[in-house]
Amino acid sequence: MLKSTKIMQGIVVLAASVILSYGMAEAQHNHNHGAAPAAKMEHQGMSHQMSMADRPVQVADIQGLRVSLDVMDMGMHVHMQGMKGNPVPDTYDAKQSQAIMVMIKSLASKETVKDADVTITIITPSGKEKTGKAPWCGDHYGESFTPSEKGTYQIVIKVEGQEGKGQTTFKYEFKG
Repeated sequence: MLKSTKIMQGIVVLAASVILSYGMAEAQHNHNHGAAPAAKMEHQGMSHQMSMADRPVQVADIQGLRVSLDVMDMGMHVHMQGMKGNPVPDTYDAKQSQAIMVMIKSLASKETVKDADVTITIITPSGKEKTGKAPWCGDHYGESFTPSEKGTYQIVIKVEGQEGKGQTTFKYEFKG
């Protein structure tokens, strides 16, 4: 009788452990993945709402458009895109270390502009330029690059669309 009581207690303890472990694992697996409040990502709206506190999004208004720029490391970008279910464009290059995301809104309609021609020119601290057309990536226009030197890069965004056109320049500091 004593032996069966001990077996029963063991089963109860084992079951309780499994239930508690499941509950704790479920609590840890929520959408903010345990991130600090300043680093939480929101899954709605434009990407500039998902920026981490130490990577401020830059914003400029040009010719009826609000252009926002966010630069992050490629690993973080791929993770965010996967969470949002966004497509990976044909031009995606996994060898690049940095992702550039350009979000555009019409100032008049407040709608996201998805059909503009967006060109991104990256100018290194020493003046070398790389220009490419940025494809639509589900909630932003995207480009990737690997910084070749430390210092301040200029990122020139040229936009042409029905809602407006123009260009603006942002700065990105690469510390290596």
